[in-house]
Amino acid sequence: MEDPLFILLLEDEPDQALLVQDLLKEDSRFALLPVVERGEKAIACLSGEGKFGDRAHYPFPFLMLLD
Repeated sequence: MEDPLFILLLEDEPDQALLVQDLLKEDSRFALLPVVERGEKAIACLSGEGKFGDRAHYPFPFLMLLD
C-alpha cells in the first residue's frame, strides 16, 4: 500500500469541515491533516513552525483546500 497523500483543509465552518472530512475518509489514498481555521495556522503548517515542525505528526501536505 502506498503512503497516503496528506491534505490540509483551511475551513472556518465546522459543518463544512466535517463534510470534507467524511468525504475524504472514503478514499484510503488521502489523509487529512488537522483542520486549520485561519490563514496564520495554515502558513505555520506549511512553514513547519511551532507544533507543525514535527513532520512525523504533521507531514507537508500534498494539497491544500481553501474555502
